[in-house]
Amino acid sequence: MLRQLRDGLDLYNFLTVLEKNQEHCRDLFVIGHVEKVDSHYIVLSVAPEMSESGTLKQLKEKEILNFFQDFLLDIEDAAPEDKGKLSVPEVMQWLTGQSHRHLLLSERQRFRIVVRFDHNCLDRMPDHTICYPIVSACTKTITFPTAHLNNFEEFQQNLFDSVRCGSGFYRIFLNYSLAFSSSLTITIVMLTLLLSVLHHYCS
Repeated sequence: MLRQLRDGLDLYNFLTVLEKNQEHCRDLFVIGHVEKVDSHYIVLSVAPEMSESGTLKQLKEKEILNFFQDFLLDIEDAAPEDKGKLSVPEVMQWLTGQSHRHLLLSERQRFRIVVRFDHNCLDRMPDHTICYPIVSACTKTITFPTAHLNNFEEFQQNLFDSVRCGSGFYRIFLNYSLAFSSSLTITIVMLTLLLSVLHHYCS
């Protein structure tokens, strides 16, 4: 169906017009005015799950939240010609699966990005040297590995690499692969048992 729609639009070179005038044509496909995401929109939506008040873990979590806010402000203030920089909409896309603000006011009011903190990655894997935030765009959740975010420079590089290189659904694919493998194994076992029963009664 989508292929037919694309072919139909291409009859009048409309695809070329779309590619050259994306901003002007966006409203033809999305109801209402689409506002770009800014750092303020993301920061106001953050819902952190903090450790107990007054603990060293909570102090570390507050520091990381400050790093996150500074990171967003930094990329927002970057010069447009600096193509090596990320954009705030790119970070929004990485976190939630969409790069624009929510269209409905009720959606904006409900919108939350849950922030969690992993303090135990070195306990689970003592020999590793780096790990990255875990993002679930479906549940709008991000988990920061606190052991690898000791200063803003580390945070900046870690998050930059995560957004640039971690936009695929690798963990989801792996989970589905494992589920498929398990289902296939069960199916093979059941067929083997069925063949054994048939052989017993037919022989």
